[in-house]
Amino acid sequence: MTSNRKNPPRYRRFAVSSKLLTRSAIQQALTRPNVARYAGMMHDHDHTDTHAQLVMELKDARTEEQVKKLFSVPVLVKTLVGQKGDRYTFARYVRYLTHESPSVQAAGKYHYPDNAMFASDGYDWRADVDALTRREGYKAPLLDEIRRKLVEAGFVDCIVAMPSNLFFNTTIPVSLWFVSKDRAGNGHRERHDEVLFIDARKFGRMESRKLRVLDDDDIKTIADTYHAWRNYDGGYEDLPGIAKAAKIAEIEKYDYVLTPSRYVGSEEAEVDDEPIAEKIARLTNELFAEFEHGRELEQEIRVQLRALGAK
Repeated sequence: MTSNRKNPPRYRRFAVSSKLLTRSAIQQALTRPNVARYAGMMHDHDHTDTHAQLVMELKDARTEEQVKKLFSVPVLVKTLVGQKGDRYTFARYVRYLTHESPSVQAAGKYHYPDNAMFASDGYDWRADVDALTRREGYKAPLLDEIRRKLVEAGFVDCIVAMPSNLFFNTTIPVSLWFVSKDRAGNGHRERHDEVLFIDARKFGRMESRKLRVLDDDDIKTIADTYHAWRNYDGGYEDLPGIAKAAKIAEIEKYDYVLTPSRYVGSEEAEVDDEPIAEKIARLTNELFAEFEHGRELEQEIRVQLRALGAK
């Protein structure tokens, strides 16, 4: 019998992911004649660290180990296997990169825009995904209809996306729904035509390998944001990447999806006003200092080893 280790299975379609891959590195690695098509996305709005994900199809069958060698950094490779005769298998995996399918949106994933996708020349990934969606003939399930009616009735006041690992028995993230029957006043600011979204998925700290806890400051930030938005003269302002007061018309445009990450956007990048020449000089000096420190440590280790009798 032939061992699978000597003759591992070969496939043509693969999913690849890595925290070390960049868009340019992917494009450089996959610009080769045997690559039929690919599509990739930098996932930087998930509750995990920023990572690259892509799906690729080769013209000739390869093993997973051979695919890993196409890239200059360590990557995870998974074979894409679909049902026999399903010509939409590749499109289904491409669609997952955007997180746009109803099932993925229901799980609270961020919906990545089309312009965040990069693909091989000549591959119209959007047409591929749209054809899949039309074929499925998607109809809004009961939960989607309930969500729409709650928003249109003016009951939904605030949605807070919480981080994962808050409970001992499950790692999945949860969302907090604040509902109110009378949002036209009820002692507070009139807000019947808007909903507050708060993305708190990055809040808290890992107390153990499996449990995340929210500190008092985290809870206060959520509560203060909500009260500032709800109360008269609360001084509320949208916080990019954290909070957004969205109008009902905007929510309708997104098919009544109530995922905070869809609305709050990205955090504002810190302004770096250090002149490039000064930055290069500073970083060079810091690097040389680290080199010198490393040599000192090496010398100290040698001294200690000789004291122990090592040659």
